[in-house]
Amino acid sequence: MNIKQSTIDKYQKLVDALIDAKDWEQALELASRFVPGRGYIISKTSLLAEYRVKNDDITSVSHIIKQNPHYSNASDMILFLEAEVKEKFQRKQNNHFLTTKK
Repeated sequence: MNIKQSTIDKYQKLVDALIDAKDWEQALELASRFVPGRGYIISKTSLLAEYRVKNDDITSVSHIIKQNPHYSNASDMILFLEAEVKEKFQRKQNNHFLTTKK
């Protein structure tokens, strides 16, 4: 897909507005299709490693499944909107620290 930079910039502004409105599903869909590589999307593997959460923790987070563009025989990728992940798991980590402090 060959998209002009001005069009990508428009989609990026729209994704930012959807994130501000916490419309996670729409933002995720647009970001994955039109602004890849811009820091909006995080893979399941990276999410589990970077945020140190378990599979059970991410069941309520919006995600999409895409074919792996790097390896055609590999499993499909599970992608998340990083803004939603940050909001949900930063809050969870903050609550954990509050309850464990004495």
